[in-house]
Amino acid sequence: MTDFAWLKSTVAEVNNSTSYRDFGPANILVGFRSETNCRIVEFKSVWVSSNDDAEVTDILDKVDVLISMSTKQWKFYLRRRVSGKSPSILVFNLRNNVLEFASPMNYLKFLRFHRSVQAFLDIGCRLYK
Repeated sequence: MTDFAWLKSTVAEVNNSTSYRDFGPANILVGFRSETNCRIVEFKSVWVSSNDDAEVTDILDKVDVLISMSTKQWKFYLRRRVSGKSPSILVFNLRNNVLEFASPMNYLKFLRFHRSVQAFLDIGCRLYK
């Protein structure tokens, strides 16, 4: 199971980053899932305001987008992304179907804020161990 401990340091790094704020405000709830381990990260304005545990059974009902990968996929994506060999999460989703949405409106919301989410993931992949 993937340990999402890297999310905590990513939140701290993002909130201290002035360059992250250049992406503009984002108001979106993003779920991260790997097997039975889930986290919800809340993007609020130009900050990441929370990073909480969640239950697998109802996480899709609580978030705007769920990024769901196996442990192997998470390791593959994060390690290759930091070296510049993995595409953005949107392109990665085309082949791997890792993004889930409870409604079409949530998909549109994600498209609006995906650059902020991608920047968050890019900072996270540098901190991932």
